[in-house]
Amino acid sequence: MGGPGAVGTAGGDADELRVRRLLGRGLRVRLYLVLVYLSSPIDLVPDLVPDVVPVIGYADDAVIVAFVLRSVVRRADPGALRRYRPGSLGGLAAVHRLAGVPPPAV
Repeated sequence: MGGPGAVGTAGGDADELRVRRLLGRGLRVRLYLVLVYLSSPIDLVPDLVPDVVPVIGYADDAVIVAFVLRSVVRRADPGALRRYRPGSLGGLAAVHRLAGVPPPAV
């Protein structure tokens, strides 16, 4: 019987606690900051720049996301990435190759 503040009373709570422990505060902060940046109307290069190639405005978003994900993949526990990332193992291996880290053994 769990009351307010009870930890691990549901499967989701236990999973979240494991992810927090395995990823660490610094990695979670990076992920939250990139989400805030992407949702913010303030941008390094405005997304809708008139008379310029329209892709340039979105390119800065893609570069920032790539750098943050590369940083997270390089520093995170490989077991946590394998367990909590949705998708195939082939996709995870591609993410590791793009981050410059060897894919973990299956």
